[in-house]
Amino acid sequence: SEIRTLREHLGENEQEIDNDIFSMKSIPISDYDRNGKLPLDGSLINENIRLKERIDEFLSNEKRFIEINEELQRKLQDYEFPSKRSYSSSSSSSNETVITTSIHMEKIKELTNQVETLEKDYSDLQEKYEYEKHELQTMLEQLREDVIELDKSKQFYIDLCEEKSPMDDRLQTKFDFELKSKLDDLRRILEEDYNEKLLFHKNNQEKLERDNQNLKNKYSQDLEQQSKEFYQEMEAVKIKHEKQIIELNNEIDILRTNGKFYDLITNYF
Repeated sequence: SEIRTLREHLGENEQEIDNDIFSMKSIPISDYDRNGKLPLDGSLINENIRLKERIDEFLSNEKRFIEINEELQRKLQDYEFPSKRSYSSSSSSSNETVITTSIHMEKIKELTNQVETLEKDYSDLQEKYEYEKHELQTMLEQLREDVIELDKSKQFYIDLCEEKSPMDDRLQTKFDFELKSKLDDLRRILEEDYNEKLLFHKNNQEKLERDNQNLKNKYSQDLEQQSKEFYQEMEAVKIKHEKQIIELNNEIDILRTNGKFYDLITNYF
């Protein structure tokens, strides 16, 4: 009766649990539909099946012991009836009565021993059943808690999926903003660096042009000064040469006047 009670107690939630278990068994998370359910862990499915098999086993054992007990009771009654009839029969001899009674008593004793053995086995089985019933009830409670926890996980997953799209949009917007900011900063740094280098090269170019112009001016001035000095030297040489020519001409005139010019020329050549 306790097994039946446990069976009925499990049966009240069995259909609901089976529906939750087997309807979700073939649904992978990757194919999740917001209107669907999450798959249950395979260990819970196996545990539920094992519990039902154990309960069916207890029911079968109980039914078998009841049948054995009824059969023994029936045999006991069958053996008791001939024994009583043998006692009441006046036509039977006393020896036959004693023998028959002894045989029946031995069979009754044997059957009684069998009944006691079966009762002991049944008691042991009952004790084992009580222990395993407690274990099954504990497992059943744990299964209920797991189902409740699973429902919470399903709800959390549903809520997470419902929030996923807006969250992705926010993350994408944030990422785009940060990327644009970093690109703008990088562009600004590169432009500043380019402008600084451009200004530096421009200043160097202007300095080179000024230095080049200064060199040109200095070279022109030096060349002009050297030309002026050269002309002055040439003019001085010219004047000196002209002066020497004048002096030579004067000496020639003097020599010519003195008659010695001819002799000098003759000797010279």
